[in-house]
Amino acid sequence: MKQCGPFVVAFNRKFSRIEIHSDKTEHIREIKREELRKRLWQITVARSETGKTDNFQEYLVMEGQKSSISVPPKSVAETPRLFLGFPLIGTEEFSFPAIINSFEF
Repeated sequence: MKQCGPFVVAFNRKFSRIEIHSDKTEHIREIKREELRKRLWQITVARSETGKTDNFQEYLVMEGQKSSISVPPKSVAETPRLFLGFPLIGTEEFSFPAIINSFEF
């Protein structure tokens, strides 16, 4: 579930960095968060580091009072579509082209 890490960082401001341990340790951290359009929209740039490889990716997130949504920058075929701060495993097949986060689920 390494593809979920950047969304955890983008959705949850309590985590500016997470580590995922599998065959290689991956560090995912927020390196920039820029607010747009009266703080309703934000762009979060996440950096994923695995060994000597770095990957930078931008995530466009819209936040409301009880939920937030991100339009993925690339295909997320294997990524859960629903988050409750963390991914809800099993929602990968949910037919919606965005990732939704809400602590109200």
